[in-house]
Amino acid sequence: MEKKDENGKLYTKKGNSNTDERKDIVDRFIKIFGIERIEVLTGDREFIGKKWFEYLKENKIKFCIRIKQDTRIKHKRKADIEVKTLFQNLKLNEYINIGMIEMCGIEVYLTGSKLKKDYLIIVTDDEVKDGKSLSTYGKRWEIETMFKAFKSQGFNLEDTHLTKKDRIEKLLGLMAIAFVWSYIAGEYYNEIEPIKLKKKII
Repeated sequence: MEKKDENGKLYTKKGNSNTDERKDIVDRFIKIFGIERIEVLTGDREFIGKKWFEYLKENKIKFCIRIKQDTRIKHKRKADIEVKTLFQNLKLNEYINIGMIEMCGIEVYLTGSKLKKDYLIIVTDDEVKDGKSLSTYGKRWEIETMFKAFKSQGFNLEDTHLTKKDRIEKLLGLMAIAFVWSYIAGEYYNEIEPIKLKKKII
């Protein structure tokens, strides 16, 4: 069920955010912390679209976003092709920098790698070399581990019965502090005895 705050603004929902919601979140971040605090914006396969890319480019926000393998693009003289066709000849875990393509009517730069059962295909606002965009996107995995910790591994956020916005905000604030504290402690103990990784992303 969708819920709105006292000003009529949506603050909980199911599914992915839309472009206006993403822009609003980034605008709020910039207002509080400043645009210089954004080194690069990473996103998964749902975070694409002409208006979204235009917004990022207009605000000079660097981005590194994964796209679906069946995304239709324009490359050189070939129009409306599936992007995965540019990476089918790669060997497992090999990558290639394709260069500039057109996607959603916007010029972006493309890099991709062949995985065991999928492709890791990244678009960026600027050309990068040596697979740097793949390693940059790989850092996004830390966000996924944070969500997992918040939802089921220790914090159990979804078990809360809180419904009022101000109380939820306070709870999230406390969780953020606790998570950072845990993260710093983990780095400290990792120096003493390296933590074994269960899954490696790029």
